[in-house]
Amino acid sequence: MKKIRVSLVIVLILSILFSNTSFAASSKSSSNSSGGITVLKEYSYTDMFGGLHILAICRNDTGVDCEASWDVITYDSSGNPLETYTPFGEYVNPNQEFVLTSGFYDSDEATAYDYEITVDTGRSLSTPMHDAVQITHQKAKNGKIIVTGTNTSSYDLMSCSAMVLFFLNGKLVDYDEVYLTNNNYQMNAGETIMKDTTNSKDYDDYAVYWTAYRW
Repeated sequence: MKKIRVSLVIVLILSILFSNTSFAASSKSSSNSSGGITVLKEYSYTDMFGGLHILAICRNDTGVDCEASWDVITYDSSGNPLETYTPFGEYVNPNQEFVLTSGFYDSDEATAYDYEITVDTGRSLSTPMHDAVQITHQKAKNGKIIVTGTNTSSYDLMSCSAMVLFFLNGKLVDYDEVYLTNNNYQMNAGETIMKDTTNSKDYDDYAVYWTAYRW
């Protein structure tokens, strides 16, 4: 098990009521790659309710299947901790790009945050199946993103989800996770499932990342 720790400083921008606000973040770290996980890009923004969201676009460069997770903590201007966040890990294939997310709703005074990524390349109860799922997507006239996934493997998948990131003028303004599962909460071998996003905010670009795994 390997860990990487990155420290980032957030430059807070005045939030406008009922709108999303982006943050400008600069890294104190001289490297964005360690432990086999490469952090390609970091994003942060506040939603219309004042919640702070921090995301990282990552790539699995370990050369093997692994589980990647992170712990995130926010700080005020005096360096005092405000909140912590530890979501479930992501099971990823080699070279797979994926998204780590976090959300904070009591960090109005946050001026900085740290995160620590944990990489587990040992035996896991779950097997990543990203490479077995074919994903297509398109923007509907109503602004929703229609995501279609096909399980090309001979295994039933216990999870398949697509993370859709929404951008406006190059800044992240929202994201939505679309679960590509049937009524039995899985994706059967050979099955094709279509779902849409719930996002209805203004955006001019989007990106889609997905994860899948089986027991």
